[in-house]
Amino acid sequence: MSSRVDRLFAVNDRPFRRTRILWLLGLALPLDLLGLLTCTSVPGMVLTLIVLHIIDAERERVIQGNLPLELTPKLNRYRKLALAGLGLCAAGFVIQLWLLSAGYYEELLRLWSAA
Repeated sequence: MSSRVDRLFAVNDRPFRRTRILWLLGLALPLDLLGLLTCTSVPGMVLTLIVLHIIDAERERVIQGNLPLELTPKLNRYRKLALAGLGLCAAGFVIQLWLLSAGYYEELLRLWSAA
């Protein structure tokens, strides 16, 4: 009976979502990195923000005691990596804005249409 009651009132008994975090980071970081050349910054940023949300939820579970404290350094590394991806996205947006305002895209389009 006690195990049923424990399962009924358990808040977060699911395991650490390491594979989901790594899988999404594996998708997001190349999109963030190639965003300047292939205009994939927006999907990369969305995936990176989803990863950050998952990481923050897992860090909260560590604070509440539902996950072991030994996971904190891993979560901090994953968070730094995701923040670096967001920085790449922001830098890509700024560079793309500058290229657009300077007229480089029109020149590039003209060169491609002439070929």
